[in-house]
Amino acid sequence: MKYSKRLYLLFLTLSLFLQGCAGPQIIPDDPEYAPVIPNIPAPQGPQNGSLFQSTGLSLWNDQRARQVGDILTVILEESTTSSKSSATSVVKDGSFSMGAPTIMGTTPSTKLLSRLSPITLESEASAARDSSGEAAANQQNNLSGQLAVTVQQVLPNGVLVIKGEKWLQLTEGQEFLRISGLVRPSDVRQDNSVSSTKIADARITFSGEGQFADAHKVGWLARFFNSKFWPY
Repeated sequence: MKYSKRLYLLFLTLSLFLQGCAGPQIIPDDPEYAPVIPNIPAPQGPQNGSLFQSTGLSLWNDQRARQVGDILTVILEESTTSSKSSATSVVKDGSFSMGAPTIMGTTPSTKLLSRLSPITLESEASAARDSSGEAAANQQNNLSGQLAVTVQQVLPNGVLVIKGEKWLQLTEGQEFLRISGLVRPSDVRQDNSVSSTKIADARITFSGEGQFADAHKVGWLARFFNSKFWPY
């Protein structure tokens, strides 16, 4: 009974440890990705001239994002392909041979037991070692779509700091997409969109939560055997 209790406590401690190593759970409405509400000054009264009437439209500015709080559409055009292969081979052979010496025409020998053959100094040894290994890895990722983000900050050089996220509530869980990075105003298109390949220091996260996502996760016991804590 004591042994079973100790074993149960060991597995319980191990499971809690692995759950802690899994990282914090990602939830929506993260303040870091929340849209920024700019401080808009109070509107001034119309100032009509003798020839022209004051309007809220600008004749030389377009609708592209350039201020804090403006909305920008990111066009996801991510495609990566990586391939790596390696092969190694190590072969080593060695041998050693020494004939029985003679002293004054006779070969020294001894006989420990009467049933054994005479033991001489003649020796011979050989060794061979062969090791080979081969590994290959291929990975390809594609991500396409659109995501509207907001301008969080405008740097002194005019570069826009953007952040945003999108959450989708599906039948068997949730899927989310998060983007953050730096955008040059000159890379923003006329339709107020920018390609994800033009975002500097980009951080793009696409994952999910729920039963569908949990079905693709490795179990806690398998994670332990694949972790650095397993010595074999």
